[in-house]
Amino acid sequence: MKQYLSLTLFILSFPSLLFTQTITPKVDWYKIYDGSGKGVDLTNDIKIDRSNNIYLAGRSAGSDSSQDLLLLKYSEKGDSILELRYISAPHSWDEANSIVIDSNSNIYVIGGATFEQNTFYAIFHKYSANGKLIWAKNFNDNISINSVGVQVVLNSKEDAIIGYNQSSAKIAKYSSSGDSLWTVSIHDDTSSYDVNYLAIDKYDNIYAAITQAYWNGGDLPVTKIVLVKISNSGEIIWRKQFNGNNIKKTTFDREGNLILLATEAKIMKFNLEGDTLWTKQYPNIGELSDD
Repeated sequence: MKQYLSLTLFILSFPSLLFTQTITPKVDWYKIYDGSGKGVDLTNDIKIDRSNNIYLAGRSAGSDSSQDLLLLKYSEKGDSILELRYISAPHSWDEANSIVIDSNSNIYVIGGATFEQNTFYAIFHKYSANGKLIWAKNFNDNISINSVGVQVVLNSKEDAIIGYNQSSAKIAKYSSSGDSLWTVSIHDDTSSYDVNYLAIDKYDNIYAAITQAYWNGGDLPVTKIVLVKISNSGEIIWRKQFNGNNIKKTTFDREGNLILLATEAKIMKFNLEGDTLWTKQYPNIGELSDD
């Protein structure tokens, strides 16, 4: 079945009533994107800039049986502003996994590209607001070591923090001009480590949620979640390990505590020292009521 990359924006209105009322969302506009290859078009990330422009990033079937990295930009009213396709080599598979937009509407993109090989290599690019490539970091210097870019976030000074997997879980900091400032690698001789998710607190400390996998005599590897706090200068402040597979989302509460959502419907809350404040497991979260 053919798939489309699509964006639907819902506008909700809430009448000022004192009693409960069912609200029906109104579709303001929607767009269906059908790429040049007339095949599968998918999105992995969506962001909104300060002017309420909307960005979608993922991949799109190309005209030469390739999968092209795709970046789309729409105005708040749904007008198409930008369509960007990156092709590392003919017949390659290229994909954006995460994007972030800075205060000048420059676009940072991280993902993977095959460069006409049989495996992925991490890519990290910066584009201007009109889609011009400003600089590119491609991790294909050694084709025997595969890698993939997972996520990019910006700190308060708009330095880029990226998470990628290349023989270990790696977290790196780049300046806005593309200079590599530091890299932290999480690894050992008995386990594999993969970055899941990155978050930055108000002090520019970085929190990296990482999956650790190792064999312990069973048919399947044992998996743990490793949470690492890294300073803005690249020093590991603390490292915690707990049961789980991977983290899908992180956020901070009003007091600055870190909240993690794991794939097994588990929510965990930590303070800035890494102490567990509480853990909730769904659906066994307590006495759920049908009232």
